[in-house]
Amino acid sequence: MPVSLDFRPWGYLPVDASPLVPQGLLSLTPGQIERLPLHIGGHTLPMGEVCRAARSATDEETVVLTGATGNLHRLGWGMGSGRLVVEGDAGRWAGAGMQGGELVIQGSAGDHAGVGMRGGVIRIAGDAGNRAGGRRMGTAAAAAAAGMQGGILCIGGNAGTCLGSGMRRGLILVAGSTGDYTGEQMRAGTILVAGRLGKYAGLEMRRGSIAAGEAAVLLPGFTEACTGDFTWLRLVLHALHRRGVAVPPGWIGGKFRRYCGHDLAGDGRRSEMQAWNKGEILLYDRPE
Repeated sequence: MPVSLDFRPWGYLPVDASPLVPQGLLSLTPGQIERLPLHIGGHTLPMGEVCRAARSATDEETVVLTGATGNLHRLGWGMGSGRLVVEGDAGRWAGAGMQGGELVIQGSAGDHAGVGMRGGVIRIAGDAGNRAGGRRMGTAAAAAAAGMQGGILCIGGNAGTCLGSGMRRGLILVAGSTGDYTGEQMRAGTILVAGRLGKYAGLEMRRGSIAAGEAAVLLPGFTEACTGDFTWLRLVLHALHRRGVAVPPGWIGGKFRRYCGHDLAGDGRRSEMQAWNKGEILLYDRPE
């Protein structure tokens, strides 16, 4: 049965919402949920101090969060199954390390949404902050270099800087535009941006694909190779459409200008042996 949690306003103190995942709440009664400890700032309080829990009779593996949700950080942290719906904004680290299931944010999300994501689906109706789908900072060097490694991240508005930094696998779709350094140190995976790419897209990129409506400026290591209707991109867009995701108008069956290469200031100048380390950037060729 689905669980609903209605959060009352709680000032500006950050709330660690990582325990609020379906697999941890669906087997509990409302009273048990309200007795769970919740970290707020430097304090630990029973969840009933900040929210009211309720259950409905419908048979769904869903947790719905309402009320003052903007201060809830780490929502869906490591989530593996079920469905978590936020009827409002979410704080930082939403869906970080997510393994499966679906996280739906009907407002906007803070920085680091979907970092280290390995599976599942995140849908953000509004904007996302910096490093969405990127790599987790402040950890060991090898771990920090790995960004999103699977799953789907859909952003209905704009995204900040370093979208998909260090990305290894997975798919990111942004309906708006992005900040600078999109796909920084990208190793594989796909980033689709319906609007405008910020500066320095594909910085130190080795492999992977970035497709966008337009770009502010491309790094000098990327040169135009051809124009065409790319089958792999059409298949990806059709798959998203079947999932109910709105794809950019005109992109299915449309033509794109393909730029391939690498960042000459990074890996591209180290050795001729690294010539195979190339990514691609596709820009939508709007019909006249």
